[in-house]
Amino acid sequence: MEYCVECGTSIEPDSDFCGQCGATVQRSATGDALLMSVEGQKSRIDLYRNKLTIHHRRRVVRGVKDIYLSRISSVQFKTPGMFTVGYIRFAFTGGQEHKGGVYNALNDENAVTFLKKQHQQFIDLKEYVEELLGSAEMSEPSPQMNVPLQQPSSGAQVGTDGFEQLEKLAELRDRGIITADDFEAKKRQILGL
Repeated sequence: MEYCVECGTSIEPDSDFCGQCGATVQRSATGDALLMSVEGQKSRIDLYRNKLTIHHRRRVVRGVKDIYLSRISSVQFKTPGMFTVGYIRFAFTGGQEHKGGVYNALNDENAVTFLKKQHQQFIDLKEYVEELLGSAEMSEPSPQMNVPLQQPSSGAQVGTDGFEQLEKLAELRDRGIITADDFEAKKRQILGL
């Protein structure tokens, strides 16, 4: 089920406008309706039926990252304190988990920090994500997700298959599906270094 971001009313799957308030339905490149958008501290999270997109505008972390909900293994949430910001962090299969609280959340591409006045919006986001994680509607494109990797012996010649694997891995890294560290480890493995 899709809902209007403005008024929360359920909308028809292929509708471009909300029948209740008339708001335009925003859709992802794959046609999924935007379910919720939450603005954090120099970052924004857009939630769709099968993924969330994090838009970072921070000094340390910039850019856009898609995380498919079916890949999320846990959601870490910290309530803002009197002198600290809160954060929501998404851990997922194949990702590197950062530990260590607010400071590490500021440098984590899978986390968004927020202020006390934004707290309730992030609680709502967390609950919505957890609801979607429990639903059977989640799906993700699968062709790019399972890249077969071969382990060449040390000093092995890298053939066309190795370069194709590196290209696929680079694409996964660029889409945020695997981390840069995972990419480097697999690259060394493929190149036999």
